[in-house]
Amino acid sequence: MHMSLHTNEKKFKCDFPDCHYESCRNNLLQRHMKVHTGEKPFKCDWPGCEFRTSNKNGLRHHNYRHTGEKPWKCDWVNSDGNACNWSFRQSTHLKAHRLKHTGERPYRCEWPNAITVSSPRLHASLTG
Repeated sequence: MHMSLHTNEKKFKCDFPDCHYESCRNNLLQRHMKVHTGEKPFKCDWPGCEFRTSNKNGLRHHNYRHTGEKPWKCDWVNSDGNACNWSFRQSTHLKAHRLKHTGERPYRCEWPNAITVSSPRLHASLTG
């Protein structure tokens, strides 16, 4: 079981019709299944907020909207020694932001020959 984390072997598969989700950990599959069942046991306790989610991480990230906290800090320093002071609520946003510093464009599409910094932007280029 532990070795499957290192080999990325995905033994746990969602059996919901037309779903192709796979995971190397059972707890991640169990969390995923709540997407299909609609179960959202985690509720925001901020006054007046009705947000609910299927997992603790989703609730933690949601709470950043209320608190204004942006825990993911860019640590980029350019060649002049100037530091980037941007921060983000989600690690994926920081990852995409860092690509702006490096100039890397990892998401490529042959039609319409788009190269972007994030897969959602690639998807947007395909769907118009």
